[in-house]
This record gives sequence, structure tokens and C-alpha cells, in this order.
Amino acid sequence: MLDVPLRSGPDVRWESGPPATDAVGPPAVSGARVLPGQRAHGGPGVVACHRDSGTVTWTAVGDADGEIGATGLAVADGVAVAGLLYGRPRDVERGGVAAPDTEDGAVRWTVALGDRYATDVAVAGDLVLVGLSGTGPVADPVRAFDLEAGTERWRVALPVGVAAVAPVEGTAVVACRDGSVHALRD
Repeated sequence: MLDVPLRSGPDVRWESGPPATDAVGPPAVSGARVLPGQRAHGGPGVVACHRDSGTVTWTAVGDADGEIGATGLAVADGVAVAGLLYGRPRDVERGGVAAPDTEDGAVRWTVALGDRYATDVAVAGDLVLVGLSGTGPVADPVRAFDLEAGTERWRVALPVGVAAVAPVEGTAVVACRDGSVHALRD
């Protein structure tokens, strides 16, 4: 529920400029940090702003070539999990998942995904659910990783790449690029 008085509209409390310039999806919130994933290539994949002032407190998951973008972001237990794409969406060089600490941005773990990239990430308990896509066929486009260590826990084969993942009461709901929806449950 929106907790904003709807008279003439809310006042802008703060605004953050670069490096928080091209957010992807809704920002994640962890304590005093607001974390917008960044789609802009040439910048950091994840930016943390202070919730009260907008001051950038840390950035994480950049690379030397500046060809990185976050494709999704989820936060749980002091970890910000970001799906990553290196290259351009139509010319993916490689993809990955990274998990910076929400307090200081120190990357706890990363997982390389080869020529696939994470289209969406979600956290369900101690699991990170990752949907994958790519420029060609994608084997096993749903993966689950341990939230603390980043080790792969399982993978599921589906006929096409994934657009979005969502945990719902012990079930991973997966929307695929062909419009199909799948419910995955042990």
C-alpha cells in the first residue's frame, strides 16, 4: 500500500545522479541502503545509495572494459544478488551472477554463466533462483544457487529461455520467453 499523502503530490526528498543513472527493474532495499541495479554499460552493475540522503555509499561489480549491466537484483540476509550481462543484449559475450554485501559492496561470490545471461534473479529462503536466456538455445535455463556460498544446488531444463522467476509459497514460478509459465516444486 502506498503510504504517501496524495494532495498535490509528494515532495522530492533527494535525487541521486551518476553512477546511479540507468536503473533496471525496481530498486531493492536493505536496511538504510537503496540498491538500483544498473543497465548502463560503462558503469557499475550495482549502486548503493543511502535511503535518507541519496548519497552513493558504494558501487560493485564493474569490469575493466566497462561492458557490464545488471539484469535483475534481489536482496536477502545482507546480500544483494545481481544477474549480470557482459557485452550488449543482442551480442552477449558472457553472463554471470554476483553477490555483493549490502553494507560495503564487497563481492562475496560470483558465478560465470558462459554465453548465457541471467534475465532475472529472486531469493527464496537460502536459494537464489536464476532465470537464463541467451542469443541461441539455452540448456537448463533455471538454476538455483546457495545464497551464502554461490554453489549450484539444482538446475531445470525447459524448452526456451526464461523471462522472469518468482518464489511463491515454496514454488518457483517461471515465465518463459515463449509465453509459457511453469511451476517448479520438489
